[in-house]
Amino acid sequence: HSFNENGPDRLRASLAAYLVERETEGEIIADDPLRLAGLFLEMVSVGMRTRALIDATVRPTQEEIEANVTRAVDVFLNGIACQTGQVRNQP
Repeated sequence: HSFNENGPDRLRASLAAYLVERETEGEIIADDPLRLAGLFLEMVSVGMRTRALIDATVRPTQEEIEANVTRAVDVFLNGIACQTGQVRNQP
């Protein structure tokens, strides 16, 4: 088996299966669960991985990783639109 079959593809398939379960429970709409899983995994990893590839001295801290994952989950599940009753902060 290739790296992708054992790593990223397997993780994406597991996450897609989880998204299907959540859709079955009526919690989300997962019209293309495999694609959604890929988008989420990219949100979680691409920025940090790109920084590390550009600068070999970059190593995100555990706190940075957790903050990135938390933000990715929030954006993935809730989007970026203001929620009803929410006021946008002005710069």
